[in-house]
Amino acid sequence: MEMQVSDLMLEGAQLMLLGMGSVFIFLTILVMTMKAMSWLAITVGGEEEALPSKAPVRDSGVDANIIPVIAAAVAVWRKRHN
Repeated sequence: MEMQVSDLMLEGAQLMLLGMGSVFIFLTILVMTMKAMSWLAITVGGEEEALPSKAPVRDSGVDANIIPVIAAAVAVWRKRHN
């Protein structure tokens, strides 16, 4: 009882669709779970605002007076985009 080439191709295509479908469903569930966990973490824990650090600044070639200005600009940008 030998299978025809067309039967083998049909079974191969069915197996491929089953595998791709199961991976797609798994990834969809994973994305939805991650979004739900993110929403839950923000709802329960709240979102803490980053405060500028008081740690000494290494010599990176940036003027030390500009760092608080950059930190304030980042804080304003975060406040507007949340």
